[in-house]
Amino acid sequence: MRLLRTMRCLAEPPSFINTLPTVTKIAESQTAVLICHVFGAPKPVITWKKEEDTVIMGGRFRKENNGNLHISVCC
Repeated sequence: MRLLRTMRCLAEPPSFINTLPTVTKIAESQTAVLICHVFGAPKPVITWKKEEDTVIMGGRFRKENNGNLHISVCC
């Protein structure tokens, strides 16, 4: 006798819950925080880009586990 098991997987393409504003303004000497609200299954991998280039994390740029991007003041 042969048993077949059915496995159910939740799969949903990534979608933005909220979109970023066109312009983000901050006071001089403050850190900018760009918030990323996305949903998908499996959990989407978030990559930030400026124009066509991927933002390299480190230095002024820090990405949180939830995908938010912090941009600190330059030197």
